[in-house]
Amino acid sequence: MYRLAPRGVLRIADGLAITRDMAEWQEYRAWLKAGNVPQPQPAPPGPTVAEVLEKIKTRITARRDAVMNGSAKLNGTNFRTDYPFVLSLLSMAGYAKTAPARVFKVKRANGNYINLTADQIGSLAVLHGERVARCMDNEAAHFAAVNAIAAGSGTVREKIEALRAYDFSTGWPD
Repeated sequence: MYRLAPRGVLRIADGLAITRDMAEWQEYRAWLKAGNVPQPQPAPPGPTVAEVLEKIKTRITARRDAVMNGSAKLNGTNFRTDYPFVLSLLSMAGYAKTAPARVFKVKRANGNYINLTADQIGSLAVLHGERVARCMDNEAAHFAAVNAIAAGSGTVREKIEALRAYDFSTGWPD
């Protein structure tokens, strides 16, 4: 008996890989002419639980980043929350402590500027800090849930199906 292989066939009796340039290929051809059919190639192995777990964690982290880098609302005004804005905000918040009377021009999410007091800059920095903390907390909660699925009972297939079905859309700040 033979089994199809990527570059020829595999003789099952002794495990010999046979390619077209080998003398054994003629023996295989004669076996085919006699009406025999080789076994198909085995299906490639599916992903492991660890591989699926890493993919879902990557998607959870991407969701965290998208939420953290979206926008936040302070007193009805949306502000960007991407890294360049946050770095500027933190710099202004530090400076605002030394210049409490200063009015700061801050770009809103729509691209227009607004005047904010030192106290408002501080409030915006606190708002963003809370948003980041909530995003990190939620990511950690989702990681714990998918880790529990991966380590739990069930077959490999059941774990993979449960990981793929896991809904990580909940718990993120608006």
